[in-house]
Amino acid sequence: MEVFIIPRKEKRLKTTQKQRNGRIMLFISIIPAILSIITITEKVIIPFLGTIEVTQNKTEPVYNPESLNNSYVIAKPTEIQESNDSYFFLTNVSTLQNSTSKNLIVSDATIEIDDIQPIKEADLEVSYGLEDNKLIIFIINNGLENSKNSEFELLVTFEDIDQVQNKLSSKDVENLFLTKTKRKDLLYSGDILKSFELNLSDELHKLFEKNEKYHAIKFEITELVSNKKFEIHPIYYNRSAKSFTFGGMGAGGRDKTAVLLLDVNNASNKYSVPVNKKIAANSTEQINLFIVPNQSSKIIYSVKYSTSNSKYTKATKKIESTITVPLYNTSYSPNGPFFKSLIKNQITRYQHNTNSNLQKEIGYDYKKVLDSH
Repeated sequence: MEVFIIPRKEKRLKTTQKQRNGRIMLFISIIPAILSIITITEKVIIPFLGTIEVTQNKTEPVYNPESLNNSYVIAKPTEIQESNDSYFFLTNVSTLQNSTSKNLIVSDATIEIDDIQPIKEADLEVSYGLEDNKLIIFIINNGLENSKNSEFELLVTFEDIDQVQNKLSSKDVENLFLTKTKRKDLLYSGDILKSFELNLSDELHKLFEKNEKYHAIKFEITELVSNKKFEIHPIYYNRSAKSFTFGGMGAGGRDKTAVLLLDVNNASNKYSVPVNKKIAANSTEQINLFIVPNQSSKIIYSVKYSTSNSKYTKATKKIESTITVPLYNTSYSPNGPFFKSLIKNQITRYQHNTNSNLQKEIGYDYKKVLDSH
């Protein structure tokens, strides 16, 4: 019988090879983990070498959605903006600062809604224009409540080239414009009333021809119960054409970075809307966010932004706003489409939804309100 003896040295060599093989397999198995750590480091640690933050946040009242040039009240991230009223929609303007050395993309905005409550109230406004040598003024109850015992008073002022104001008495207004200066009425929800029709009479033309310094006529309507005042654009006398006309009124647009269409009765507590706006390295950029509800409401909300380096800004402090959504898509510009529709249909008094064709022309659609602004 032959006996084979395995040398001890060879046995140690085989054991060492197994260990080496095991170490190789272990290294291969942890490669994904190492790559993952590198990726996390790049996304989490590196961005903190520079930050992006909201340096200012403000809400802007929108009383004239055709121009969007009204003044605003600043709401810093450390403050809450109280009772910021707007019309049609709310404009939230955030100033974001990129303090990194790389360009970043603001990918989306997250709107967090703490509370939203629908409201019902009367909402009186005016629409007006020049037609057949007359200034015609309609008063509209554009809200969901009735306006009881409303009384409107018309005030007229002549202005000369030195901006000297000459207020006319009620009697002078009646004689020159062939109209009453007061109108008392009950305006139900959705009522449209032709309230004042001012005839630009021959006597008025003669008066401006005689007084060469006269160049404009200003109008103001006051609802006496609430003391609410309605602005009417002045009309100017064109001496070469011997006619009155409205002055130039530029309508400035605004970059619509992000828009949230909000169904008030089915609102969530959080929304994400795309932004996709570039902020260059070490610079600031303004983000305009439009919140467009489908009915009048009070809303408390905050906003934060996500960037291409996977980092969120801090949320702004809570902002409280009231957004008034109308029944009709009225126009604040003289001779606007709303006014022209009323003139074309010879409206002296209109009740909501009583004329289907007219209603299609002048009815408000919150999904389209930003199209023309």
